Amino acid sequence: MGWEAATALAAVAQTVAVFVALGIARGQLNEAKTAREKQAEGAAHAEELRTRPYVVVSFDVHTRFPWILLLIENVGQTAAYDVMFDVEPKLTSSLDDADTGDMGDRPIFRSGIRTLAPGQRIPIFFDISFSRKAPHSDLYHLKATYGSETSSKPYVSRYDLDLSIYWGLEVSQPKSLDDIHKVLDNVAKTLNSVKSGNSVKVITQTMDQRREDEVEQRRLREQRRRLRDEARQTPSTPNEDEPTE
Repeated sequence: MGWEAATALAAVAQTVAVFVALGIARGQLNEAKTAREKQAEGAAHAEELRTRPYVVVSFDVHTRFPWILLLIENVGQTAAYDVMFDVEPKLTSSLDDADTGDMGDRPIFRSGIRTLAPGQRIPIFFDISFSRKAPHSDLYHLKATYGSETSSKPYVSRYDLDLSIYWGLEVSQPKSLDDIHKVLDNVAKTLNSVKSGNSVKVITQTMDQRREDEVEQRRLREQRRRLRDEARQTPSTPNEDEPTE
């Protein structure tokens, strides 16, 4: 191989090496760009989750009274706009009548909510548990659609509202201040009856009495210890009945 051929071959090899290096550099740049884009998308998604509205719909069965409330609230950080509801089957209540119509025909479900502020909560008196019977459904599939200032696309939240999970549960009866007063009054009466009884005596001591008892007990222990010490130190005297030398 001549000198010219070797030079040409070296030039070709150098050119190939340059193209390979450029390809590797381009790949690294693309990977870095993709990583930055994913990081930016993740940050944007996290910011959206932090600032977006979030409409929640749920049943609240009262623990003290047989009331069933339907709660609509925005637990997000920004306002929800044009909140619309789609419910299957249609919402009905045992309180429905000819004047009010079905629950699902109320303006809030038919026309929606124009603005639901952050933290705003709308409780709806839905029904009374002991009067709710067939043909009223226990399960409703609800879809809430709403917009926000931070996103051009509407948000959609879906909920299965199931009343059957509450049937058969005992209703809790929280104690009021009046109930607590009655309990304390009964305790006081019981203590008085025990103190005045013939078979049981209640001994009450004040702190001063207990201290006096402790001092007296220490004094008696010290006196007994001193008498024992004196008895050990006193020499024994001979018995008068025994002969002495």
